[in-house]
Parts: sequence; structure tokens; C-alpha cells
Amino acid sequence: MLCPICKKANIEEQSINYKCPSCGFIINKVILKKVITQDMLKDLCQNGRTQIVKGFISKKGKPFEAALRLDGNKIVFDFNDNKVSDSIINLRINSSSPGMVNINITGIIVYSATVDFGLVSTRMAECLGTIAAVKYLRHKNITGKILISANNREFIEYALRETTPRQKEMRFAISHLWQTLEPFSWSITYDRQRRSKLQGGSTNKPFPQSLFPWLKLEKTVVGNEIYVVLPDCPAVQAQITASIKTARKEGGNLVVPMSAEPVLKAWEMAVGA
Repeated sequence: MLCPICKKANIEEQSINYKCPSCGFIINKVILKKVITQDMLKDLCQNGRTQIVKGFISKKGKPFEAALRLDGNKIVFDFNDNKVSDSIINLRINSSSPGMVNINITGIIVYSATVDFGLVSTRMAECLGTIAAVKYLRHKNITGKILISANNREFIEYALRETTPRQKEMRFAISHLWQTLEPFSWSITYDRQRRSKLQGGSTNKPFPQSLFPWLKLEKTVVGNEIYVVLPDCPAVQAQITASIKTARKEGGNLVVPMSAEPVLKAWEMAVGA
């Protein structure tokens, strides 16, 4: 993880602390008897603040909870609620080829990814991409107003309730999107950008890094197959199915052959990192 102070080198793990080899910035691995995990370190480096953390013990022996926050080159306690301050978040969703979508988040937090949702239309890809992006923001405890711009007019009309999708799958995805957006104030606009189509072919596409940090899969091994319980999120369902080509859907499960277990593990590590 890139040092948040000098932004010249990655933070290195040492015996009792995390340290930047370039500027010497240090984060202790234990603060007031609470172990600083890799997830907490990542939040500090990328967002400047962790979520509320339980388990700190004061010098008087009393337990308390607080977030850790960067203040210059120091780590301080933040006793405010578990939400990053309200702000404007810009979300650009652009699918110029069926199944593929570019996600770009800018503002108080920055994130980008190109995601393969498989054999779906561009309007569905943009809907799934928006769901994934908003859930990412919710996991990061971001609040405020989301300004969404998208590339597909039909998707925007569905999102604004101007028209109703004919396909059952699209109606479900739009309904899921509305539920996901409920905590936010948001707007969506049409911003058509013509781009050359993404090339097809059999080349494996990289898994979208850290797209589903909230995801925990339930898995059961039966014989030579792994039964993965699909979460009630159409974006996850489409992306994992597109990523593991040899898997098949069976009821509410994705059935993965044991031969594809390394692919499943690599996918989990990538999207949940």
C-alpha cells in the first residue's frame, strides 16, 4: 500500500510496526492493546481514516471505540460517527460493448475498474456496474450526493422510472439498484461518449480489483464440486459467472468444479481485497 504521506514508496510490515522506507512514516501494529489489521492499514492509507474500531483499552483500563484518522503524519483517534463527511461523489458508468463496463468514482474517494458482466446488454452492464459502485461506497461508509452519468439512455430511463423494462431480469436489477441507492441523495444524467468497441476474443480478462470488499461467500464441497451460495446481488452473480467459465448455476448456487478451485480463490482474493 502506497505511503499516504510521501506517496513515493509502499508501506512495509516490520516486527512491531508498519513503516515507509522512504519517509519513515510509522504506524504501530498495536495501539492501546488493539491489533492494527491489514484492512485498517488499507483504510488509513487509501482513505485517511478507518471505520469505528472496537477494543481499544485506555491507560485507565477502560475499553472504548473510535476511528483512527491521519492528522498530518500522526495517527489520532476520531470519536465522530462511522461515516465519512458528506460530500459530492461523481460516478461515471460507461459500457461501450455488451457485458463490459468502465466504473470511475471521483470525489472524496477515488476508484476505477473495468468489469466483465458476461453475456448481458450494455444497459444491463451499466445497471450492474452502478449497483457494484454504490455498494462499494456504502461499504466505505461514504455519505453525500452521488452524481451519476451513464452512457446508455435506456438504463437512465429505467433508473428514473420514465419507462419500465420488459425483461424480468432487468426489472429485478433496477429494483435492486433503487434499494442500494436509498441511503443517498442522487441524480443521473445521460452523457453519451462514443468509443471504439472493446475487442473480443478468448483472452482472459483481469478480475476487478476490490470491487466487492463486503463480500463473504458461503461454500460447500460436494464430491468433486464446490457449491457457492450466490448472494442476493445481481452484480456479483453476473461477475462471478462471467469470471469462472466452467461453473454453472443451479438454483441459488454456483456450482464450480474442483479443477476450477484456484480460479475461484483468485477471484475471491481479487474482488475482496
